[in-house]
Amino acid sequence: MKLLYITYIDTTAPISSGSSVRAIKMLEAFRSLGVDVMLLEGWNRRDQRRERTKAVLQMMERLRRERPDACYVELPAGPLFFDADRKLLEYLHASDIPIAYFYGDAYWRFPQFRGADTRRSVTELVRDGLIYWAQRSCLKLYQRTASLIYYPSAAMTEHFDFFEKRVSHPGCELLPDLPEGQSVSDDDVPTGIYVGGVTYRYGASLLLEAFRLVNTEVIKARLLVVCDPLSWQSLPDELRELEQSGWLEHHTAFGDDQLRPLYERAQFACLPLRPNIYNDFAMSIKLFEYLTYGKPIVSTNCQQMAAFVEQNGVGLVAVDEATEYAEAIRRMIEDKQLYSACQKAIVRTRINNTWVARAQAVLDDLYHTLDGK
Repeated sequence: MKLLYITYIDTTAPISSGSSVRAIKMLEAFRSLGVDVMLLEGWNRRDQRRERTKAVLQMMERLRRERPDACYVELPAGPLFFDADRKLLEYLHASDIPIAYFYGDAYWRFPQFRGADTRRSVTELVRDGLIYWAQRSCLKLYQRTASLIYYPSAAMTEHFDFFEKRVSHPGCELLPDLPEGQSVSDDDVPTGIYVGGVTYRYGASLLLEAFRLVNTEVIKARLLVVCDPLSWQSLPDELRELEQSGWLEHHTAFGDDQLRPLYERAQFACLPLRPNIYNDFAMSIKLFEYLTYGKPIVSTNCQQMAAFVEQNGVGLVAVDEATEYAEAIRRMIEDKQLYSACQKAIVRTRINNTWVARAQAVLDDLYHTLDGK
């Protein structure tokens, strides 16, 4: 198949978000399956208007000489800022080229998901209103031009009207030289790892308080927190000062080369997101990154992610309260039989949830669409 692959990032730039990870991994997966990929990339940012528009116009010129069988689009988190991008999608639809979209971010539809620590100024409220209407306009464009729309979870599909909806979770990688994984007894003090944001929504205060409770009398578990320096500095002083306690370390790391040594130090991973209307149907790409590195997970009870963890047996689920989360950490580090069962379940789960499997599912759907024409 000749596939036009449209993304709104620079695939050669350092990975800065979960959506960037997905766009790059799906591209690599399509290529590994032997797909002839026509790639359109470039940032969907106002400061990149000239570069993005030029890339789109060059692709439209190429399309007049070279017709793809289908198109796959990894949509940006925000609205499409440039007319050229919208006109390209209309052109593909008018040319009867099937389009499959992945629609992974819908914060704009759920303003109530914001945590209590996110007060909005008048300027921010006006900006949010403009984004809402721009996103709504883009959604209508996608629904009008799509053959298929993918969402990251089944629960998310229920919030959108479209006749051909599919689910496409994030994926795992099968790292060829991944260590078997340490057991909880391989280190005098087991180590957990958390990679991601440290705002209220991501459960940073819950996570740190839970580990403080675990280590009240003696250090029973260490924690590696991996986030960017600015995010770390935004935490309240009393949380950052826990680093002086001997069980907490902050690291900044990007990409597999920097993350891998930290994952190799850890015996388990933490996913402390706060449940809310949005997080309950989200599927964190970090969950699947943890599985890639073979780490049993201690998760909060966000509905879709908790269901995945429990149904696949890859970790423990606790309510989003520090005492309960601390108890789940204790179980993970003390119950060797449970830990071993989670490790074995991760091996099975990774095989069925690779990025290649995600890409193959898209190809199968597009072939079916083409056969029906």
